[in-house]
Amino acid sequence: MGINNESAGWRLAELMIAKGAKNIHFLMHSDRSPNMKKRVNGVMAAVMAHWKNPVRWTGDHVIDASPDDVETIRRHIRKHRPDAIICGTDITAAMLKRTLEVIGVKVPKEIKLAGVDDTKAAIIMTPQLTTIHQPCGRIAETAFYRLLRRIENPALPPMEFLMDAELVERAST
Repeated sequence: MGINNESAGWRLAELMIAKGAKNIHFLMHSDRSPNMKKRVNGVMAAVMAHWKNPVRWTGDHVIDASPDDVETIRRHIRKHRPDAIICGTDITAAMLKRTLEVIGVKVPKEIKLAGVDDTKAAIIMTPQLTTIHQPCGRIAETAFYRLLRRIENPALPPMEFLMDAELVERAST
């Protein structure tokens, strides 16, 4: 049970492209979970779908660094000049936002920023963070009722259930 993470990455990248981004990067912060990889794949697929335009994607577009590692982030930005960064989570995006402030990069004027989860961090940031809303209550309720059905009928096959998740556009893009 969960959201469609590939779709989440795709939709965030599509928004960045619609907002004029030409050099989109993804900050993973060492998270190699299947969900995070699906988010990266969604971003990459959206960027590649716009290949005929000046939007590009290479392996250098995945930033594997802690969002509060000032020197690594500074070097990456100087070398690759991203104009948009999608983070795997809102907390990672909030930490990156602070690092960007330290190195003098303005969000969204110089770099558009987005995350995933729609946590309180997304709302208390300045500017507020564009994100994908995780419908945690709906996910839990669906999982609970699916579990009850499985208890009643153990022969039911396993299933993967992916919910669509709302894109919440805010001032960081």
